[in-house]
Parts: sequence; C-alpha cells; structure tokens
Amino acid sequence: MLKSTFSKKLSLETGAVHLNPDERISKTFDRTFYMNNWDECFHFVTKQLWNETKTYLNNGKDVIFDMGFWKKIDRDYARKIAQDCHADLKLYYLSVPDDILKARILADRPPEWAKIHLQNFDKNKALFEEPSDDENAIVIKNY
Repeated sequence: MLKSTFSKKLSLETGAVHLNPDERISKTFDRTFYMNNWDECFHFVTKQLWNETKTYLNNGKDVIFDMGFWKKIDRDYARKIAQDCHADLKLYYLSVPDDILKARILADRPPEWAKIHLQNFDKNKALFEEPSDDENAIVIKNY
C-alpha cells in the first residue's frame, strides 16, 4: 500500500481531513511549471497546508497530513504544531524495501516523472532520516 493510499484509507476510517501537498500542487500549478519548479511549488503549498492544519486542529478537527516527513526537523515541526493546537500527534512510518519502492515509482507516476525519481533515488534516499525510537512512530512494514 502506498503512503497516500494508506493515509486516505485512514482519513475515511477516522473522519479526519486529508491534506496532501502533491495533490494540492497538481491542482494549483500547471504541470510544466511544477515539474520545472518543484521546490518552489512544494514550499508554497506546504505553507498553505500547515496554515489549514492549524485552523482545523484549533477547531477540534483531526488532520491526516499526507507528507513524507523525511527529516526529523520536519517531524518536530509537526509535533510543535500539534502541541500548540493542543492536539495529539501520531506518526506513521511505512517501511518499504528499495526494490519495492522503485517498482511503485514506475507503476505510480507518469513515465517522465518516474524517470526523474529513479535517477535521483539514491541521492534522495540518503537525505531520508528514519524515525528514531524516541519519536514513537507507528511502524508499518509495507511489503
């Protein structure tokens, strides 16, 4: 199960609002623009989504923020938002071997997008910081 599939299912089961930066980017920007300016688009959209998250949480609504949270600093930011809004935070970590991830990239993305992801796979994987034990992530072996 892919991260977004998991988070959408969880959202349906819990009634939480589902927020996904990739989906918002594709609705907000022209495809050519976001493919050439991904970092700028991602920053713009995640800022919007964090503001929406705060509003939902402050109004007592649960949120599923469907994002990779690759860095501990990003997960810490999510914890701070939850704490500031007096909300609980659950961190789900979907653990998947590289060969399965690569196959999912090929199956799930348009060919030109998949090619870029696969070319950068090892570089991007090196940037990923797996959740540490003290982060209390709910680990799901997703294969």
